[in-house]
Amino acid sequence: MPQIIDAEIRAIASNPYRRLHAYPYIESKLEALQRSIADVGLWPSVIARPLKDKLWKYELAFGHHRIEAARRLDVHTVPLIIDDLTDQHMLQYMGRENLEDYNAVFLIQLESWEAAAKSGILLGQKNSLQHFDIARLLGWTRPHSDGKHEALNDTAAACHAAYSLIAGGHLVREDFANLTVEAARHVAERAFSRIKQIEEIGKSQKQGRKDIEDAKEHIATGAAETARQIREGHVANNDIRGQVDVNAYRYAREANKQSPLFAKFARNAADSIAKFLESDKLTEKLSEIQKNLTMLTLDDDRQALKRLDYELEALSERAGIWRKRLTPSDKKVSHLQIS
Repeated sequence: MPQIIDAEIRAIASNPYRRLHAYPYIESKLEALQRSIADVGLWPSVIARPLKDKLWKYELAFGHHRIEAARRLDVHTVPLIIDDLTDQHMLQYMGRENLEDYNAVFLIQLESWEAAAKSGILLGQKNSLQHFDIARLLGWTRPHSDGKHEALNDTAAACHAAYSLIAGGHLVREDFANLTVEAARHVAERAFSRIKQIEEIGKSQKQGRKDIEDAKEHIATGAAETARQIREGHVANNDIRGQVDVNAYRYAREANKQSPLFAKFARNAADSIAKFLESDKLTEKLSEIQKNLTMLTLDDDRQALKRLDYELEALSERAGIWRKRLTPSDKKVSHLQIS
């Protein structure tokens, strides 16, 4: 049965799967916890297991930031909930706490995924480790839309793609620093899917190995650049996936390489154009304006309508310019220009 004790901080070890050298403490989190502990103390909410060790008597399942914050306040003893926990329990507690407490910080989630993937616990149960096994262990699944199966939740999907990119040598952990789970998922999933597409194109079209590897490098560099732009506040969440493509193609162009993904990139642009005026919200707005044309009486209404007419004309002119730039002439296809 779990019991609550007062433990000396110096006798508390970290979770064996918590790699502080790779995933250090978040200073802003520590500062907030220090203020909270100074005001109301540290409540018995940290779970640990007993250790038979001369130096360490307890091993944290989670609560590392809380214990570190207390240590920095020169607190010597803290309340712990002690329970007999297996290694699997230690991973599961770590994954669930990280999901609940640090959902806005992606690297905290990635730490849990990486720890589970490298723990060896799941490999001892199965011949091959699948990403669904990791997600189930951490409790990061959700019901599938078909109502019969389960699917990765957004955090698991982001971590699976990011971990695959890092393991493949395409990106490094730091590329995802200071990203939210949503932003990291958009970057990682688009880069991961594009790299897989490149590999499939290489097999089907029998392209040279170097050309394929160069293309994958352009995608990875484009993803890292997109992450940097997100951190600087230059890319909105709904534009992230497209920005990965834009950056990847720009790097290919600067290297004077024709990307194997050119056709897909161009088709995506065409799809975006096709959907632009057919989007539900925009169509609804224009339709409502059209229905009210006979009722306009105010000068302000007429001025607004003139502005709308001007913007539609400007859009048509810009489209015409791009059509001229992209129209093949003398059997030579112009490269897609990206500003």
